Amino acid sequence: MAHEVGDPPACTLTLASSLAEFFREVLASALRNQGVSPNQQATEHYLVGLLEGYACGKLDDEALALRLKTALEAPPAVRAALLRELADRALFVSGFFPDSIPGRRGLVDVDYFMAMGESAYGLLAKGAVRGTREAVHQPVFGELAGRFGSFVEVLNEVSAETRLRSDRDLVRLYERFLRTGSGWVRRQLEALGMSFGASAAVH
Repeated sequence: MAHEVGDPPACTLTLASSLAEFFREVLASALRNQGVSPNQQATEHYLVGLLEGYACGKLDDEALALRLKTALEAPPAVRAALLRELADRALFVSGFFPDSIPGRRGLVDVDYFMAMGESAYGLLAKGAVRGTREAVHQPVFGELAGRFGSFVEVLNEVSAETRLRSDRDLVRLYERFLRTGSGWVRRQLEALGMSFGASAAVH
């Protein structure tokens, strides 16, 4: 059965249930480690659903700017779903694949994805959802817009926990530490046996 715009990709009930439980546990741990406490439980549920949905589907390569243009030109009943789809994709890619963004676009970076996602959630929170089925998530959209960077960091940790499977992944994690000086990334590397000198930067 085809799903409507904005619906997560379909999975079997058994797989969806196990995925939801898996992501709920990993996300809860990441939220604690990052010191991020959602203002409402619905935000945490929303993020679990987002992770589950993308685990069952695949990302396309359409430019976010084109998606935004399409959304803003769409009828109000469709606009909210398109904005949500754009914002969710920007959040997921920023959190899970920040290192791949330059390779995918060439002229954009993770800041571009974050700005687009934050703006789209902001439009939804300010009323673009009015009269649509997306309206039930309006408070969640507001929190995601206002704390977008924090939730990207949370998904960075979820990504590391679920994708660190090879030496190549370890190298990518180390390269992220060199770029950002993230204390969390450093702790992950130390837990994997890597040692740092006293002068290593920590943000």
